[in-house]
Amino acid sequence: MTWVDLVARARGRSTHLAADEALAAIDRAGDRGALLAALAHAGWVIAPSADALAAARALDEAATARATAELAVLTRWAAARTAALAVIVADEDRGALRGLVRGLVAGTAPTARLRGAVATPDLSATALRELAEAATGPALAAALTRLAHPAATALAPSLTHQPLEPMAVEQALAAWFAERARAGARAAGDRALAEHVAQAIDAENAAAALALATRGRGLAADAAFLVGGRRVDRATFGAAAAAAPAACATTLAAALAGTPLAAAVGAGTPDAIERATLAWQLATQARWRRVEPLGLGPVLWLWLRLRREHAQVRLAAWRLALGGAA
Repeated sequence: MTWVDLVARARGRSTHLAADEALAAIDRAGDRGALLAALAHAGWVIAPSADALAAARALDEAATARATAELAVLTRWAAARTAALAVIVADEDRGALRGLVRGLVAGTAPTARLRGAVATPDLSATALRELAEAATGPALAAALTRLAHPAATALAPSLTHQPLEPMAVEQALAAWFAERARAGARAAGDRALAEHVAQAIDAENAAAALALATRGRGLAADAAFLVGGRRVDRATFGAAAAAAPAACATTLAAALAGTPLAAAVGAGTPDAIERATLAWQLATQARWRRVEPLGLGPVLWLWLRLRREHAQVRLAAWRLALGGAA
């Protein structure tokens, strides 16, 4: 399968991204004025508003709308070559569904559950709004089935279980994503995509082991392990999940040595692991786009870079609501 035209377009789009230094300046900004200036330099001009919370929400929504639009463009460029974007789409759907489930468990308003959710070919904006209205696990399962979403069958048992067990739902969602991602990588036959998928699975296994070590006593660790990673094998996962949290982090750090995840597992927070995974994948795809310029590395790098900007701008929005504090 050839990606020449898709890669050429991705490389062209990459030349219009905000510079790395511009994004770094957003993170460094220490007060509201500096943050507004950094955002403007990166192409995000904020309209003056006396309502800081409303301005933050508007920026948050604008960042997600731009990410959704960018994915729609990539989808149009890929056309019938669905294998090229299958992993990206599944990953975005995983994030959106995870947010919906967490919002359901926490009892947050439907609009809050949708924050940061990027619409995809498999989960349109209309579908996301419908899912966000689900008041129970069974209602969410029924909506996924009604929408014929690819994850509906995989999530139904955990979503309909009473009482709802959030960790079981997260494990089912991770397993669905891993299976979907492995299939997408096989279909594409691209080395950059294969490594991207392996890194995503390693990150999921690291996060699951930490969760089990922290609060998963009594849960079947073996059932949570995902096949397909290259750093965290089944034995390492089992040893880490059965250990105390500090020992778990040490075991995982050794397996992930030389990657940003090695330090992130010590923090043990989902946000730290997510940021480290993104940094790891970006660095990897930057290498692939050099060594295999006609492979999918340039496309993956573009999307990861857009994802990084999306996350940074959303975080900046809520820093503005708090007065610009870092």
